Amino acid sequence: MGAREILESTYYGVADIYHYPEAEVDGITTEGTRTLLYEGVRCALSKAGLNKATESNGVNKVNYDALLFCAPELQIPAGCEIQVTQDGMSRWYKNTGEAFKYASHQELVLERVDHA
Repeated sequence: MGAREILESTYYGVADIYHYPEAEVDGITTEGTRTLLYEGVRCALSKAGLNKATESNGVNKVNYDALLFCAPELQIPAGCEIQVTQDGMSRWYKNTGEAFKYASHQELVLERVDHA
């Protein structure tokens, strides 16, 4: 069994990846509407930091970074919104940077920002 197969055996999550392609209207480039880029992508999600919830104006905010592991052939641009379902939880994340690709997988830094 190769490295890719070993890593993929740990992919217990599923991701739907949405992109906002740029659109040009009357010579002005704007962010387009949300478009499904990939659906049902096998993946693994791992928390990258141990940030705590903070309170602002009586609202608890959750903010932490996570790492998403998935197949290297996927083309996932920065700025995508990604819904990951894993271990009975479904959460929305934003892909905050470029993917770092290996022959066996790629890693994306995701940011979770929500209210508790």
